[in-house]
Amino acid sequence: MELSCHLPVNRTSFGNVSYGLLREIQRRNYNLSYFPIGQLDLSVFNADESFQKWMSDAYARGSVKHDHSHRGIKLWHLCAPDESGAPNGSYSRLNDNTTLLSFYETDSPTELELNVARNFDTVFSSNYTCEVFKERGVKTRYVPLFFDNLHFQTTNKKYYNDDRIVFMVAGKFENRKRHQKIIETWVKRFGNDRRYYLNLAVYNPFFPPELNQHLLLSSMGGNHYWNVNALGYIPSNVAYNDFVNSNNIIIGASGGEGFGLPEFHATALGKHAVILNAHAYKDWANKDNAVMFEPSGKISSVDGVFFKEGSNHNQGQIYDWEPDALVAALETAIKRFESYPVNTAGLALQKQFSVEQTVNGLLNQ
Repeated sequence: MELSCHLPVNRTSFGNVSYGLLREIQRRNYNLSYFPIGQLDLSVFNADESFQKWMSDAYARGSVKHDHSHRGIKLWHLCAPDESGAPNGSYSRLNDNTTLLSFYETDSPTELELNVARNFDTVFSSNYTCEVFKERGVKTRYVPLFFDNLHFQTTNKKYYNDDRIVFMVAGKFENRKRHQKIIETWVKRFGNDRRYYLNLAVYNPFFPPELNQHLLLSSMGGNHYWNVNALGYIPSNVAYNDFVNSNNIIIGASGGEGFGLPEFHATALGKHAVILNAHAYKDWANKDNAVMFEPSGKISSVDGVFFKEGSNHNQGQIYDWEPDALVAALETAIKRFESYPVNTAGLALQKQFSVEQTVNGLLNQ
């Protein structure tokens, strides 16, 4: 098959998804023309020399073999070109028949976002996105993301010399992900209790180190807790896999997600999970593989950084929850962990969500 891919490959979540798709495309021996979005960065991945050469050949091939009649896949935001005129928006397309894979996190698509979706042959996203866009008269199609078995495996290592129960919060620090509220709630209930420990992998590389430190300290009310460990930026997926394996329970209480890759991978590695019963979390999380707790309502997504008032994209509301509901769910997860340390229902996600399934969906196979 002749295939053109317009994808970002870097250390972001979009980059990780793109990398997994490309490895599957390589396995299928498709004739690929690759067009990068942004700077190509393979530093976070286990990219062997053969894959790097294949990528180089696919990039070179695009210059001389690309044809608008080829099938095309693009992964990007539902946005327009930026103010400088750079063609980084989803309006740009390389093929007549192009599939867009994108993710949506709020509840009020703008006219621009709706029009971007109308201008692709098919837009694939979460079930939540499909529901929100259908209400506005725009059809999108569901395709699941996948477990990354190239980088994530169970290590079976013992990380602590005592029997502490270790919680984990992940993803770059954002209001949308409700990180400050999660941390505030956890330290109020478990702070300085030697039976419990909290690992935070919430460093936001888009913020300076001083702001990252300020956000964490503010989330803990200006206090220091010996049982809260905040990590800096984790430079590779190998190191991130080791980090995930060092925890027992993942907390997923984001107000809006396109999938929730950190929470999903931790659960799929057999970690217990506390997950908000909302948005795209529901594509993979359920009462069998996670402790689900209910949202209390919605709040504005505006944070002045990633979600700005009056912007032509990323508008609307996100989900919120009550601290007592989260605490109750955390206590239930502790009991589950004490009864059976490995979340076997979570492990089943590895086979239920494969990259083969995702690529088949994108290509309608």
